[in-house]
Amino acid sequence: MCSAKPVTATEIEGQQPYGVRAENAVYTISAAERKLDRCKTRVVTPEDVVVGRSTEKQKVIDLVGHPNDSHSFKVISVWGMGGIGKTTLVRSVYRSQQLGGWKRAWATALRPFNREALLRNLALQLQINIQEDSAGAGETQNIEQRKKNIGGMKYDEVASELSRLLGVQDCLIVLDDLSSTEEWDSIIHILAKSKRIIVTTREKFVAKHCSQDDHNMYSLKGLEDAVALDLFEKKVPPNKLFFSSSLRTRSLELNVF
Repeated sequence: MCSAKPVTATEIEGQQPYGVRAENAVYTISAAERKLDRCKTRVVTPEDVVVGRSTEKQKVIDLVGHPNDSHSFKVISVWGMGGIGKTTLVRSVYRSQQLGGWKRAWATALRPFNREALLRNLALQLQINIQEDSAGAGETQNIEQRKKNIGGMKYDEVASELSRLLGVQDCLIVLDDLSSTEEWDSIIHILAKSKRIIVTTREKFVAKHCSQDDHNMYSLKGLEDAVALDLFEKKVPPNKLFFSSSLRTRSLELNVF
């Protein structure tokens, strides 16, 4: 049986979006929800996005829009081959102050897919991020009790609480690395109250299934050769720069870049 241990809010996958303060929040989650060391797209630092990805980032931000936009529920899908930078790009978008006041939560699909762990993860984050100031005294007490007990909730209770939270304020949800339409179909009815969802996937047919509208699909391509080499040179250790310079010189001779 999986053991559980207390974790701080900042250990929850996706981290907290800009402006959220939840330093003292502590929850209990299962080992399955902590299993993030699966084979997935490597997450690199935000500076990687700046090199050759600023245009792509702005396009995705424009697709998401602001909470006060008149658009109703919308799903934006970012798709492309593994390792091309989908997760890095979307994480940069997710953390961007340009998006305004969305209440945000991020979950990466485990392998094998674990619907309950993914939904519990989202519920934990939203309970931290959403301020329910309008609740009366009695309702506030009930909310605090749900927050305390969510780690031990059954699946139906987690699904109900997540659906409730999504209806309180405008929410932006990221579902990272979905691999099949079945995964999407198993959770979308619970996420239906969210106003925006960003999906990353390797498969175009999954992106199409999730977004429906081609205008909300974004195909991420590889970096231009010269930009990719610039990024490589930024990351290579100083004592290896001779190799990098030699590579650039040889590439120019061959008219590759």
